[in-house]
Amino acid sequence: MTIQEEFEEIKKIFKWISKKIFGKVYDELSLYVMSISFILILVLDRNSFSDLIYLSKQDLRFYIIIPGFIYGIILSIYHVFTDRKKTSISKSWMLYFALTLQMLVAMIALSYALYDDSISIIYPILNFFYVAIMFKLEEYESLELFHISDRNTSFVEVFFSTVVVGIVVLVSTVLFRNFWIETLSITVILGNQISTLSHKATSNLLKLDL
Repeated sequence: MTIQEEFEEIKKIFKWISKKIFGKVYDELSLYVMSISFILILVLDRNSFSDLIYLSKQDLRFYIIIPGFIYGIILSIYHVFTDRKKTSISKSWMLYFALTLQMLVAMIALSYALYDDSISIIYPILNFFYVAIMFKLEEYESLELFHISDRNTSFVEVFFSTVVVGIVVLVSTVLFRNFWIETLSITVILGNQISTLSHKATSNLLKLDL
């Protein structure tokens, strides 16, 4: 097997992992899940807010990141409840929010896991793995991961996602008393899982109608 053939095999493996585990593209639903999860965790867990304030004081770059991050959240929630077409600028800010959240969760989860035995290392590993796949596959144009879909989300999808996210956050935070970054790490990946399942369900319904 030549080097080129080996490289193609590696690309296929990454494709399969991304498609089966992480989903292919950011859309309104995945961004909505990330946004509402982040807000719920801030409300339910006081440590999350105080920890983020502490981290922002330690690194002034947080103050540069925060405005665009918040604007991305606002756009993500706004577009899921409207049929208004997303502009290229809106998509850019929504994508900025998604990628920033991925990176922040991965880095914060890893730092806590290294210094606290009670926090599992599996969460930051999954988040870093996800981010690494996105960067690598975009470079080789294997998948459209750096992309915000134009698909509009239905009310049923929004309702179902809100219920699922609410249950997951409550169970993780209140019942299992997981640290806030663990809960956020779970819901970040959950966002793309829900979106992927919703895409499949919609496609199957369309096939049945045909």
